[in-house]
Amino acid sequence: MAMRPGTPTLKGEVCSALRTILDGRIWEDLYKENLSGLVGDKNPPGRPDLTECKGY
Repeated sequence: MAMRPGTPTLKGEVCSALRTILDGRIWEDLYKENLSGLVGDKNPPGRPDLTECKGY
């Protein structure tokens, strides 16, 4: 996700949405629905790390 520097409100909203997605089964469902066909793999890889979201 790209965003302009100096937009902490937007970054906070994006980080909140990503946490919601990664906290449940949403990540696996979104991956299978949108990406698995593109990479030829039915199982999602490990969950992304939210290091950029620390403090938001």
